[in-house]
Amino acid sequence: MELKNRFEKVLLQYTTDITVIEKLWSTLYRHYTEPFRAYHNLTHLNELFNYLDIYSSEIENISEFSLAIFYHDIIYNVWKKDNEEKSADFAVKVLNQLKLQNVDTTKISAHILATKTHTSNSSDMAFLIDFDLAILGQSWEMYLDYSKKIRTEYRTVPNIVYYKGRKKVLEHFLNKGSIYTTTIFINKYEDVARANLTHELELINKR
Repeated sequence: MELKNRFEKVLLQYTTDITVIEKLWSTLYRHYTEPFRAYHNLTHLNELFNYLDIYSSEIENISEFSLAIFYHDIIYNVWKKDNEEKSADFAVKVLNQLKLQNVDTTKISAHILATKTHTSNSSDMAFLIDFDLAILGQSWEMYLDYSKKIRTEYRTVPNIVYYKGRKKVLEHFLNKGSIYTTTIFINKYEDVARANLTHELELINKR
């Protein structure tokens, strides 16, 4: 399903004001199409929604889960370390202003923050984390493309600074008991993800 149509379908469950929905979509679109975004863009959102479509039967509240996907990277600044917090605050502020009925913005905020901490206290949160990290367990070609896009987003950061930080990220994941949170994703992607991360780390160490 095309992203805008998906967004409208979700919001129509809470409001019939098409003008408001259009305004919200325009804001989302503007953020996710910022010129520097090589990876954290509309394509990334589509990837997460593809996983949602596949594993929809595992999700307890698809509407709130969908809103968390839409807003989880709306604020993205490579020089800041609070993007998830700002994205969560942005989502809560926007949705609360609309006074949408039956929308648990606290839960949506927690879902978004989980994409930073990679820790969950609910099944839905665990799946969102794993959807967001699914790229790590794809073929080496896809993973390499992803890693190049991340470097492109950090193009203004000098190599020595970027690769020092990138090594810390890779080592963080490799030192975890498991990269993924759900049994489904551990079984399907864990081994490949570890191989990909290890390979990238080896390439960085050879620089």
